Amino acid sequence: MIGHPRVYLDGEPLTHVELVEGSPSVTARRSGDELVLEVTPRLHAGQQVALVRSSPTRVALVFPSEMLASCGQILGEGIRVPAEQRARVAKLLDALSSVVAVQSDVGETSDTRKEVAANTR
Repeated sequence: MIGHPRVYLDGEPLTHVELVEGSPSVTARRSGDELVLEVTPRLHAGQQVALVRSSPTRVALVFPSEMLASCGQILGEGIRVPAEQRARVAKLLDALSSVVAVQSDVGETSDTRKEVAANTR
């Protein structure tokens, strides 16, 4: 159904909806003196697809990999880590970033990242 030209909202047959393939991500955010790690969108056991409405006329279908579904089961509703463990969380996020999108406002990165010059073309 992704990209199909004739998808409409239920109950609103004149409202065209664009279906796109989305991708899951791991998010890390500050919450007081803790860091919260979550898989988004949250998936329930056995769920094979998640629908994420990104605008009134756009819906992303997210198909999680087996590995990401396992991460979601481990993290559940999210785990809380003391903020002083920020460096360890940054290393974990760096490792995860090679297999899944990572969104973070933790503000620290590990030493494994390399700076790359921007392409000016």
